[in-house]
Amino acid sequence: MAYSTGEGIVLRVAEANATDPGMSRVRLDEESRIALGVEIGDVVEIEKNPKKTVGRVFRARPEDENKQIV
Repeated sequence: MAYSTGEGIVLRVAEANATDPGMSRVRLDEESRIALGVEIGDVVEIEKNPKKTVGRVFRARPEDENKQIV
């Protein structure tokens, strides 16, 4: 399970899918979406101190399920 901070979860950043750069896509596995209470198409904020950005939630690739990556 993804590590919870009380305000969100902690995931590792993985290399983007070839079609994703610049598209503001946040690919989350089912476990992470449930932990955050979000659905496909919702907008989420990503924080890596001190920077923040937002993106739209997309389904993770099948090979990335349960890997705790974004």
